[in-house]
Amino acid sequence: MKKWDKRLWVFVLTIMLCVSSISYVTAAGKTFTDVSSNYKEAVDYLLERGITKGVSDTAFGTAQNIKRGDAAIFIAKARELNVKSPNDQGFTDLNDRVANYVNTIVEAGIASGKTSTTFDPDANITRQEMARMLANAYSLTATSEASFTDVSDRWIGYVSALKENNITFGKTNQTFAPMENLTRGEFALFIYRAEQLSYNENSNPSLTPENETFAQRVEEIQKKWQELQPTYDGPVLEKMPSTTAPYELGKVHQEELQDALNLTKFVRFLSYLPGNVELNEAFNEEAQAASVVNAANQQMMHNPKRPTNMNEDFYELGYSGASTSNIGIGYPDIKSSILKGYMPDADDSNRARVGHRRWILSPRLQEIGFGYAVASDGRGHTAMKVVADEMWKNEPILYEVIAWPSETAFPTDFLGNRDPWSVSLNPSKYDPDKSESVKVQLTRLEDHKKWVFSQEGDSDGFFNVSTESVGYTPYTIIFQPNEIEGYRSGEQYEVEIMNVYKVNGESSTIRFETTFFDL
Repeated sequence: MKKWDKRLWVFVLTIMLCVSSISYVTAAGKTFTDVSSNYKEAVDYLLERGITKGVSDTAFGTAQNIKRGDAAIFIAKARELNVKSPNDQGFTDLNDRVANYVNTIVEAGIASGKTSTTFDPDANITRQEMARMLANAYSLTATSEASFTDVSDRWIGYVSALKENNITFGKTNQTFAPMENLTRGEFALFIYRAEQLSYNENSNPSLTPENETFAQRVEEIQKKWQELQPTYDGPVLEKMPSTTAPYELGKVHQEELQDALNLTKFVRFLSYLPGNVELNEAFNEEAQAASVVNAANQQMMHNPKRPTNMNEDFYELGYSGASTSNIGIGYPDIKSSILKGYMPDADDSNRARVGHRRWILSPRLQEIGFGYAVASDGRGHTAMKVVADEMWKNEPILYEVIAWPSETAFPTDFLGNRDPWSVSLNPSKYDPDKSESVKVQLTRLEDHKKWVFSQEGDSDGFFNVSTESVGYTPYTIIFQPNEIEGYRSGEQYEVEIMNVYKVNGESSTIRFETTFFDL
């Protein structure tokens, strides 16, 4: 639950791709030493189609930046364009190797030069230039604009088309990094995805008879989303608080409170938890006071100091709220603090416990309250009261595990590429005191890419077992895979948790699968 942690854990996630440790024999019979399993299928496809041969007999050049001229060759060959006699496009900087390919794709409207007389074939291609090439080459469009904050109007249409068609997903939920260079491995992966989309536009297995359970769960989630999705877009505050003396509590707009409650019910529904959570007016008041106190201090603290000239009763109310709430700073409203802050818990100070998430998904949560205030520096302060004095007396729901993402089906909209996975085991069934040998294997079923997590190392990603009773879930396994650019609709993952022990001492393995879909 805490944003601050005196026992801050710092984890460095590294991937060592050494020539001596990776050996991959391609379908074409070459032995590449620089192709991880993440790129294997895409590289095989390009080699079999004659789109590229790699940079040498032993290397594909996965980590090398791809140049504009080579990108033109890849695209022209992948689309099987006639490059024998294109019309000269007036570029004076083309060599014989790339000239026909460049002139062909420019004539086809797939790309353009840097100027009317230069294509700059030896320059590294940027991610936004790649987006334009692929969107044009494969006639990809978007029905809505992607929410990236770093893409200009000139490029957003192309970038949105790639995101909506699951070609690429951005560096984070909010950034695409349009000016960064693209590697040969990334370009191979993107072309492969575009090719698969071109040949099989209905590749998402979501609603086929073979996936009846998945289809049923998707329908349930979509129906619940229609019922609970946030709809209010007015001002967060009905009455403005005062964050300087004389202090005033203010009041959150009722529609904002209802949206926040509904969103809480929905994320719990995603994890198969009941929706019996309700607003408590006294909790709202504590959370509002907590937001005002933190805004007055311009700090985010669970144990805030008393602001200058604030009376004791106001301060005590705010302190009580802050010490029993998820708290956030910098969010424009309460809903976004849940969606982009508490549920992801992706930053280093929260990832080890995913405490905010665990309180929201607590099996004993029944009442909540929300608060919001804006400090004099313009930053919004939020509080979500999730801890009640006698919460431990609440009858817990019956559960085996509480997982995020959860079993069977999960919307891509609710898991970013930096967000950790978490699985809380029921401590009445599984012994948290015997967790030192827990091992997790995550498998992406479409290409059999595997990530293995344990206390022995972090080469495949972040891993931790939290035995703190956060949210009354004192046995929570947390893992975050490396090399995940995003989760695509139709991708299926298998989770296998080994070496867990039941309370009777019996060793056990927990398995489940989930398939992502676009909500």
